[in-house]
Amino acid sequence: MVVTHCPSCQRNTGFKRCACFPTVLAWFITGGVWILVWWLFYPLRCTICGHGVGETTQGKKLLLVASILLLIYCLSHLIR
Repeated sequence: MVVTHCPSCQRNTGFKRCACFPTVLAWFITGGVWILVWWLFYPLRCTICGHGVGETTQGKKLLLVASILLLIYCLSHLIR
């Protein structure tokens, strides 16, 4: 966990990635491939307010595109 100043809640707090239920479910569905996407694109978040470090609209769009492409890839292999 990284401790730094959060611009949202104005405190020095811990920042970490949170693996919530949908993330863990995606790990199982994709056979572990989602871990790589999660690690590369999911930002560290404040443990108090949930604000992401360096969180931008472009970063969210990139994560969404990566998620959709991975989902399409996995579904195409399940259909075969």
